[in-house]
Amino acid sequence: MAKPRKTAGKVAKTAKKPIKAVKKTAAKKASKIVKKTVATKTKAT
Repeated sequence: MAKPRKTAGKVAKTAKKPIKAVKKTAAKKASKIVKKTVATKTKAT
C-alpha cells in the first residue's frame, strides 16, 4: 500500500503544475468572457 501511495503523490505533484497553468489560462479566458457579457448587459439596459 505504501508504494502506490508514494507514486500517486509524485504523480499528483507533477500533475498539479500543468493544472495550475491551465487554471490560470482558463481564469483569464473566463474573466474576458465575463467582461464581454457584463459590457453587453450594461449596453442593453
